[in-house]
Amino acid sequence: TRPILVFLLAWQLFHRTGHALVSLHETSRRDAIQLVGWLASTSVPHPAKASSSITSTDAQNLLALIPKRNFDAPATNATISAELTSQIESLAASMENHQSNNAQSPLLRGNWRLLYSNGAEITNLATNLPLGFQLGKTVQPIGNDVFENRGTLDHPLKLAHWQTNVIGDVRVAPAGSLNAAGVKNDRGNRVDVDFRVLVFVLDEVFGRPVRFQKILIPRPLAKGKPQPANDITYLDETLRIVRGGDGALFIFQRENDVKLLTAEERNLLLGSSATSKQERIDVGIGMAEKSSSPELQFLFQERKQ
Repeated sequence: TRPILVFLLAWQLFHRTGHALVSLHETSRRDAIQLVGWLASTSVPHPAKASSSITSTDAQNLLALIPKRNFDAPATNATISAELTSQIESLAASMENHQSNNAQSPLLRGNWRLLYSNGAEITNLATNLPLGFQLGKTVQPIGNDVFENRGTLDHPLKLAHWQTNVIGDVRVAPAGSLNAAGVKNDRGNRVDVDFRVLVFVLDEVFGRPVRFQKILIPRPLAKGKPQPANDITYLDETLRIVRGGDGALFIFQRENDVKLLTAEERNLLLGSSATSKQERIDVGIGMAEKSSSPELQFLFQERKQ
């Protein structure tokens, strides 16, 4: 009976948590995330200095406002008080859009942990998981032109442990481009993201190691659909504030204990080996709700027969 229980548990969570998260950013940002990234080189301009009205104290105060959660999960507007939510979002908003060219900044490279978000894909995971599961640590390693959105699902009684990862590519968005919300890229802070693969791994059940993996391959973006994108509205050595294509807020802090997959690991998941190809399936199992972000709807669009 235990194998049957494991299978049922896996699929129940798979249908309820189809995300990666993204970061996501993710791309994904989204579902899990919000997916964000950047393309850096030594010949591109560095971000402009923040306005004199923005100080390091503002960044420190913002980080201090965000409470720690069980399993190092990100705080959300659905899991903290309305008063604290307002304080966090107001301070973050006051720090945004004083910089330019963040999409090309070397500061984007590195490993980031999601501390706070009001994005629907994150709040849904933080409040609507079945069987007592809880959203855990969500991180986003970013390289020169690649990103990942990694998330975990944990259980207080160690019923099971899940890992998710969205793997994708990033590039500087064209100047003047519009995102899904119709906001123009007029500061050079936007990155376009392309989702390549979405991986779900169930690696522990009842304290014992298992290996249940599912790989989804997003289909190409349909003609006329908005390009998944993120705006890096504030960036320094330790803090990054991001707005998703739908305006959702994501606040990240730099961490050093996470690394990108190696090129070999990435290629394996992208289908360079026969084993990976056998496990891949088309996106279509999950369906994004109408209220979900454009990026999430892209990831989980219904398959047309």
